Amino acid sequence: MFSLTSLLLGLVLITVPNFALAIGEINKDTIEVNVDSEFYSPSSTDPVECNEDVEVIWSKPDLCDTCGFNGYVYKWTNSENPMNDNELNSDTVNASLQGEGLVTTPTTTVSKSTNASFFADDDTGSFRYLHLKTWYTNSTGHVNYSDDVVIGPINIDNVSPDGTINIVDSNGDSIESTTNLIVDVDLNVDETSKYYLSESAGLPSSVNWKEYTDIAKYELSDDTAGDKTIYAWFKDEAGNISSDPATDTFTLLESTHISPYSTSIDMQNVSTKDFTIEGSSAGYDWSVTNSSVAQISGESSNVNTITLELLAGGTCKLEATPSAGGETLTSGNIEVKQAFKKGDANGDGNVDIFDGVLFVNYLLGKKSKSDIKGDFDLNNDRKIDIFDGVRFVNYLLGKKSL
Repeated sequence: MFSLTSLLLGLVLITVPNFALAIGEINKDTIEVNVDSEFYSPSSTDPVECNEDVEVIWSKPDLCDTCGFNGYVYKWTNSENPMNDNELNSDTVNASLQGEGLVTTPTTTVSKSTNASFFADDDTGSFRYLHLKTWYTNSTGHVNYSDDVVIGPINIDNVSPDGTINIVDSNGDSIESTTNLIVDVDLNVDETSKYYLSESAGLPSSVNWKEYTDIAKYELSDDTAGDKTIYAWFKDEAGNISSDPATDTFTLLESTHISPYSTSIDMQNVSTKDFTIEGSSAGYDWSVTNSSVAQISGESSNVNTITLELLAGGTCKLEATPSAGGETLTSGNIEVKQAFKKGDANGDGNVDIFDGVLFVNYLLGKKSKSDIKGDFDLNNDRKIDIFDGVRFVNYLLGKKSL
């Protein structure tokens, strides 16, 4: 069947004061609760993982010699308050209804496979109570029910924890690359008590779980430079384990590398960007993989640092080869974000009547805001509306500037 994963649960029997039981009353001292075939104390408020079923077993109570036994009526609820005969009796029992029924043997099981809604989205705090009474005919031929025996709480928790991770620097900011073999991993997850980090995608059968912490340190087992993925699993107090690992990917750099290794540059703010070789003071010969996006401004041979001039939106990389000979260094992706002129609605580099036509179509609902490439908030009121159109017309007539 199933296990409760590192949760040691012994059989704990609920005891009641020692007094005589009424006719047909079920003795709570005889009740045994199994969750996925593991003993569970129904008086415990600790959450318990339940993957398949909850089984309750009891002993048949004594009845008078002339009494007739009809069966046991049961119902699962979220309340510990005893139910009366109108709420729980054979007239209202329908075995097809969720979590209630009639049994003739002193055992009942609520199964996840047949009672999916009973288990759906259960989590810590989802207390379940089993209401149970004997249905019998007394010596005079009248139908009777014993007092409602309440078993619980059973605190079912079968929801797997779900979280995210992020490789960060000492300030808690995300990083895409590092030369460090020990990295900081920012863990973000609710309802968890332990975690496990690995460079392998599969969760091993034997796991060295660690106590949860917001920032965990992880030492790479593979020191080969290149892209690295960290996998994280989480485990909650009930023993549930995240169904899929959370992941984050970064690049482990050689001790000598181009810096910044990868970056995003907004041409709205800058037109050039400096790059250098970290880990070496030797001269390098530089080149750009996509010359339509950027070009090197100034000296590019036998230098340790270059200035990249940004030309257009797109992605490029830098390559640097030691001038004295050696292995070529390659940067990560350098993303250049295109900067458009104010009023250049169609992004063709010019501000003219064609931009006005596009803007009019936007006002008429024929174009979306994403079609406006440049900054068209011409009056700087943080809105794009007819007043910007008026200013644009005045600009074309030479009456206003942009």
